[in-house]
Amino acid sequence: MIETITLQQAEEKARNLNDKILAIFFTQEDCPVCGPWLKDVWYPILKDKDNIEAYKVYVEDMIFKPANTPVSYFFMPNRPEYNPITRPGTAPFDVVWKDINRIIELNETQKGIKEVFYD
Repeated sequence: MIETITLQQAEEKARNLNDKILAIFFTQEDCPVCGPWLKDVWYPILKDKDNIEAYKVYVEDMIFKPANTPVSYFFMPNRPEYNPITRPGTAPFDVVWKDINRIIELNETQKGIKEVFYD
């Protein structure tokens, strides 16, 4: 389960990272693809990855909403110069799996973003 938090709580978590990668998903309560995507793609990933802390934020009360939902933001405690890594929209499990493993590699090594994502 991905806990729902407020935008203010998400901002606080992003400012005060612990030792895990922080994933924040902006979504709409009535988004027809967001809920199934989180459940079918992210729940299995989060079950397997204990180094990721994930939350969702509903955008309905935001003044400046993202153009589309979902939008995923990843904050890495060991590589703040790259924060946040942003991913708009949805993707199939295998694409998200590969992407999150790259984010983990970036966080846990001294490799640059080009080496991890583009080589």
